[in-house]
Amino acid sequence: MHASKSADLCPPGRQNRRLGRANSGNWTRPAGRAIADKQGTGPSVGVVRLPVTRSGILRGVLRGVFRGVVMALVVTAAVVGRPVPAQAHAQLERTIPAAGAELSVAPPSVQLFFAEGVRPVPGGLRVLSEDGSRVDTARPTASGGTLTLALPSLPRGAYVVAWRVVSADGHPVRGAFTFRVGGRGDQSVVGTLAAKLLVNGATRSDVSGAAALFRALSLAAVAVLLGGAFHLLFVRGDPMANGRTAIGAATGVAGVSGIGSVLMYGPLVTGQSLGGTVHLSLLKDTLADRVGQALMLRTLLLVVLGIVLLQWRRDRSWLSVRGAVVGVLGVAVGFAQAFTGHGGTGRAVAVALPSTVVHVLAMGAWAGGLVFVFLTLRTAPASSTKLTVTRRFSRNASVAVGALMASGSFAIWRQVGSLDAARTTPSGRLLLVKLAVVAGLLLLGARNRRSLAAGNTTAIRRTIGVEIVGVAAVLILTALVVNLAPARDVVSRPLSVSVTTQTGLVDITVDPAKRARNELHIYALTRDGAVRPIESISAKLSNRAAGIDSLDTPVVRAGPNHFQALALDIPLGGTWRIDVAIKLDAFTEETGSATFTLR
Repeated sequence: MHASKSADLCPPGRQNRRLGRANSGNWTRPAGRAIADKQGTGPSVGVVRLPVTRSGILRGVLRGVFRGVVMALVVTAAVVGRPVPAQAHAQLERTIPAAGAELSVAPPSVQLFFAEGVRPVPGGLRVLSEDGSRVDTARPTASGGTLTLALPSLPRGAYVVAWRVVSADGHPVRGAFTFRVGGRGDQSVVGTLAAKLLVNGATRSDVSGAAALFRALSLAAVAVLLGGAFHLLFVRGDPMANGRTAIGAATGVAGVSGIGSVLMYGPLVTGQSLGGTVHLSLLKDTLADRVGQALMLRTLLLVVLGIVLLQWRRDRSWLSVRGAVVGVLGVAVGFAQAFTGHGGTGRAVAVALPSTVVHVLAMGAWAGGLVFVFLTLRTAPASSTKLTVTRRFSRNASVAVGALMASGSFAIWRQVGSLDAARTTPSGRLLLVKLAVVAGLLLLGARNRRSLAAGNTTAIRRTIGVEIVGVAAVLILTALVVNLAPARDVVSRPLSVSVTTQTGLVDITVDPAKRARNELHIYALTRDGAVRPIESISAKLSNRAAGIDSLDTPVVRAGPNHFQALALDIPLGGTWRIDVAIKLDAFTEETGSATFTLR
């Protein structure tokens, strides 16, 4: 945390053994800044030499990293270890032709209108006939949020449009809809085809899991390298040998995880398997994409920053040339990181982009800086050195934490917007967990400040070990949140739930899923997602907490498997239960139920 850390961390015997070893990690104090022994046990000195041992230097950090990795495996397994629907980041607002349209004349083109700018992936917009063959021959064009595909003259029949695009923040969005040329007719065949295309086009869990792992490792590398730069510029003038070890390890992780992120981006957005990472054409498309370019640029900048930090030999003030280079590289890393996520897209981008850069830099200064303070407390022989370094870090990190809180609050307002959105969406709930962890870290920081005032470096070192584990958890949660749609966007969409019956499925959509007038759409499907013709559907809504046992829900037929209520008034928000009864024929009926939260 940004709190301080001090007190002799070694027993006298162990400390004396260290003092007798080679001083390979000497630190030259900046001129004119002597270190005064706070307890009066020694005179002020201009140079403090910090001996370094090879064995056990990073033992405490590795213990924290091990705990963080275990936590990462548990969280990742819970979130990405099972198939889940892809989280959309760009909303499809309407199409021409409309979904389910029955046209007398073939359309000259297909147009899809999204709420934000999108880019088609290779083969991402297709029109197929009833037998599954492609009928489109042109390449799709994108202009802002509009995607257009010119069509040849289509004969009578039913068609399915399958689409997959990349939203402005680099996340894949997919869907399908049907239309018919030549008047009314049965669209169940292409409806089944559309369902199969959606299932086959889903992002694979192994790809999304690998991408999340590389993202978390990249964030850790960003934190450590930015923290190293902050430590050299504002806390210490020259890194100890174990500090160089941490910087070197972070540089290697940045290179490996960065290349991994670039290789995973293509399969992630196109729905391919891990084998897609070796396709050169897919890599070429990735490097032509804005997010792919940002990922590659971030990797290169981090590696260069690591090399510059490793070459840092003597004290350099922040006004020196090398200090200026480190500062420029750090800011550039912040901008590149912003363009790999939500910082460069969505509402209020002119404010969001610099705010995200500040957030990244402040995160590195605080979270990454903790690692280097821990290493100082672990290896520095003199209590005065530990106290001085900890006090300086605490003073500067307090500013970083303030910037982190301010920029984070803006990001939460921008991406969440309301407590209801935080409670009812996957990304919102993860953000609440993240905020709880950060609050715990702030409390640990307050405890460290008290320990610093008492000069107790042992207590500070132990607390920082816990803080490093907490920071690892925050980075893991951040990596998972980035892969989800912002909560504000989710709550603005229609609500969709699935009900399992004895032999099939029922998809239920409530739009806009808010208290007042809504549209209710109910679709009967087979277990494999195909259209299931039925005789009738009845539905009943109830809200036990509000004492509503049954709300009249009349629905009318809109298709062979589709029933709807276009003017359904739901008077209260909260948790509702919907019970459906499907009549398959004169003698067979199936039932099911689900709950949903009305905003």
